[in-house]
Amino acid sequence: MSYALCFAPEFFWGKVPVEKMKPSERPTSVYQAILSLTDNQWAALAREEFGVEPNDLDVETVIQQVVETNTCRNLDPPVEIWIDQDGFFTVLVY
Repeated sequence: MSYALCFAPEFFWGKVPVEKMKPSERPTSVYQAILSLTDNQWAALAREEFGVEPNDLDVETVIQQVVETNTCRNLDPPVEIWIDQDGFFTVLVY
């Protein structure tokens, strides 16, 4: 079962300015979760979902896709957020 994203803006962007945000093993926002992807995960996401090279993709574009996809697998932490419509690419937010 999946759910629509019904979270406050802080859930997506975090409570600190994005310029100061660092990767984390337990990200607390969608932005931080995307920022925390490994280089291999980022490359696969860029090439397979967006059809671009990793250096040509930015976090804001991925967040826009998350908002358009509007799907999560669960509502309890960690929340599994879908990046693509099929749920192949996901991130966890704690």
